Amino acid sequence: MRKPDIRNFPAIMRDTGGWRYDLAKQGVDDLASFMEPGLTALLAVSARGISPVPAAQALWNEFVTSRAALLTLIPPLGIKRRA
Repeated sequence: MRKPDIRNFPAIMRDTGGWRYDLAKQGVDDLASFMEPGLTALLAVSARGISPVPAAQALWNEFVTSRAALLTLIPPLGIKRRA
């Protein structure tokens, strides 16, 4: 089960707007730019009969680090969101 901050991240950023939204949008685009080719590479390695585990772990670690950075964009309680 995903945590509420992860599950609600898109709506929070949309409602917050401004520079936080812009950075979140760019961050998600950046995340996709390395995850898509990374997953394709893992599938190709696996198809050749080579264990993708080390590369998969590295990709997962990069994803987790990037996701954590994105979540720091969630405004603290008390900061007004766009109406």
